[in-house]
Amino acid sequence: MDKSLVVPLTVLLPVYNGSQYLEQAIQSILDQSYQHFEFLIINDGSNDESEQIINAFTDKRIRLINNPSNIGLVNTLNKGLRLSKGVLIARMDADDISCKFRLQKQIEFMTNNNEIDIIGCHIALINQDNEIIGNRFYSIDHDSIKMDSLFHCPLPHPGIMLRKKSFLERNLFYNANYQYYAEDYELWKRALTTLKFANYDEILLQYRITNQQASSIHATNQKKESLSIRVEYLMDLGLPNEKDIQTLILDFLDNQLVIKGKAQFEMLLKISSALAITNTQRKIFNEAIFNEMLAKRLDGVVKIYTSKKNNLYPLYKRNYLFHFSDFSFVDKIKLSIKGCLI
Repeated sequence: MDKSLVVPLTVLLPVYNGSQYLEQAIQSILDQSYQHFEFLIINDGSNDESEQIINAFTDKRIRLINNPSNIGLVNTLNKGLRLSKGVLIARMDADDISCKFRLQKQIEFMTNNNEIDIIGCHIALINQDNEIIGNRFYSIDHDSIKMDSLFHCPLPHPGIMLRKKSFLERNLFYNANYQYYAEDYELWKRALTTLKFANYDEILLQYRITNQQASSIHATNQKKESLSIRVEYLMDLGLPNEKDIQTLILDFLDNQLVIKGKAQFEMLLKISSALAITNTQRKIFNEAIFNEMLAKRLDGVVKIYTSKKNNLYPLYKRNYLFHFSDFSFVDKIKLSIKGCLI
């Protein structure tokens, strides 16, 4: 990295009763190869030893703010966005570990790609003993990230770095209606309409998985909030506000749909093609990626459920999305034969 390159950066770490792993999290930021940053730690009314642990560090880059009482993660994050002095803001959580070159690599990327407003990274999953128990990889380009957001949160929240001006100018703050650790997912959905996203193509964060983790404790509510975000996407594409239809499409997108007859499949084709056409008009997702995603899932349904009783293949051939099918010539022959067998 060019040693003359100094970018005003704030690392934002909210903490509420996070004493167990807090020292490791803080130390991983202080030990970064890129050293020029403000380390804004907001203690959200903790009643454990979190404040004492923070105060034990004498590094002048640390700026501690103590909330008089617990105001919750969403309000604390919004407070941090406003109080941050950096042009760039990097997030960090109290139980994770940032890899040594994380900030350096993300700053270099943001400096060299001015069109990108927020960047994440791949993550390693660790347990309570800092043992790596898996990895999680994300799409790295904007269009693929946006497509992924229809299914799940496309960036690792504690591993992101964003341009403060891009978010504040558009009034993009965390939504207080999302209190169960889907607040980042909801914010990214709104931000993706006007901002450009990326993920750094390396593991730059160790993300801790424990039973005590807030997202584990609130897993049911988090799943409910995440589901509501996915439904909002589908309604943006014109999906009716009818639970049966929404369930049909969600099961289809998640490859969990059981076809019970030709009539159900015909409805699926009708809705899927309508979503594709609306997306072409409204340009919510990249047209080619979206259509290929729908066709790939329809291919799977047809392969599994085509039979003489449910000869789905001819219905699919007449549908708009068949043009994006990945069926080979051999697949088409086999399906034609399968639909005719007694």
